[in-house]
Parts: sequence; C-alpha cells; structure tokens
Amino acid sequence: MGAAKEVAEIMRLVSLLLLLWWEHMIKAIFKRNWRYNSEVKWLADEMNALNETSLQLQRVMIPCHYLNSQSVQSNGPMRSCLARGIIFSS
Repeated sequence: MGAAKEVAEIMRLVSLLLLLWWEHMIKAIFKRNWRYNSEVKWLADEMNALNETSLQLQRVMIPCHYLNSQSVQSNGPMRSCLARGIIFSS
C-alpha cells in the first residue's frame, strides 16, 4: 500500500511539473507572438507614414516640376514652389 501511495505522489508531481512546463511554454509563445505582432504593427505604421509622405511629396513635386519647366511668366504659382524650396532643373 505504501508503494502505491509513493507512485501516486510521484505521478502527481510529474503531472504538476508537466502542467507548469506547458503553462510556461504557452506564455512564452504568446509573449513571442505579442512581440512579433507589435514589431509588425510598428513596421506597418512606418510603411504607412512613408507612403503618406511619398503621396504628399508627389502632390507637391508634380505641379512644381511642371511649373518649373514652364516659362517664368507663371510667376504666382512659381513663387509657391520656390517658397517650398522645391526646384527641379528640366
């Protein structure tokens, strides 16, 4: 009878250790996924910011490039391009 109790106690301890190990592994996986997801979110935010900056630059550069290639008679809009500091040589 005493050996059966010892075996039962050992089995209980082993199952408890396995349970703790699984809990640790699950937490590690979630932590890794959270870190990965936050890095992916940061990268996506950076890409969106770069994309928005690129779109804003395109909105400014295309008209300024067109105006810079025109004659200097288009003085008013040309001044706004000069004020932005965006001058392209044609």
